[in-house]
Amino acid sequence: FSITFVFVTFWLGLVLLSVLFGDVFRALNPWRATGRAFASVFRLAAGQSPPSPLSYPRWLGHWPAVAGVLAFVWLELVYGASGLSLGLRPNDVAVAALVYTGLTFGAMALFGVERWIERGEAFSVYFRMFSELSPVEVREGRLGLRRPLSGATSWGEVPGSLALVLVAIGVTSYDGATEGALADPITKTFDLIRDAGLGVVAGFRVNATIWMALVIGAVVLLFMLGVRGMHTVKGSPPVRELARSFAHTLIPIALAYLVAHYFSLF
Repeated sequence: FSITFVFVTFWLGLVLLSVLFGDVFRALNPWRATGRAFASVFRLAAGQSPPSPLSYPRWLGHWPAVAGVLAFVWLELVYGASGLSLGLRPNDVAVAALVYTGLTFGAMALFGVERWIERGEAFSVYFRMFSELSPVEVREGRLGLRRPLSGATSWGEVPGSLALVLVAIGVTSYDGATEGALADPITKTFDLIRDAGLGVVAGFRVNATIWMALVIGAVVLLFMLGVRGMHTVKGSPPVRELARSFAHTLIPIALAYLVAHYFSLF
């Protein structure tokens, strides 16, 4: 149950809910709820909100969330790959959840609950990215409607936002390609790594890690080539600004990839 719930019901289902109904994970997030509960107890005992020892750096942006999403997907697609008698056990999922929970509570204690949820907590940022496509939003404490897709236009303003959507496309592309275009090359490089003496399980995971990184890198390269092509137009903004400006246009593509590849599984 835990494996199906985490990697199918939670990971895939909340994307669909977010696109339809907005940022629902903000209300369901167990780490945010626990952090807010501790903050409430602190206020009752001390008469003030708990202090945040550190100010969250603007340059850090969504990069912790990017790292968290990569780690989660690596756990699913590389460490927990179903081939070669590998696969995740419920115990593995529990240990990973406990480690992630400890890191999340530590970051909340350093930067504040809401600040970390907004910028660094992987699942909050990931699901909110897709919720920007939703016609449902909360603005100034009120629930209302907006034009579908219109909420995403400012997505690229925070550092790391572009990287997150490129990773989302890249990991789905990798998962699909392992069953098709990359199946033979992956097998050949695995044979080379295994013959080099690394072992079956370690060789499989190293090989899969390399290929996942290559596919993500190819997605990033393709996007940046397009951006640099736009930059050749006279009077165009700098490459970095162009890339940020077009980051939101990739979110519907990431959603389309997810639906096309995973909807039947969900």
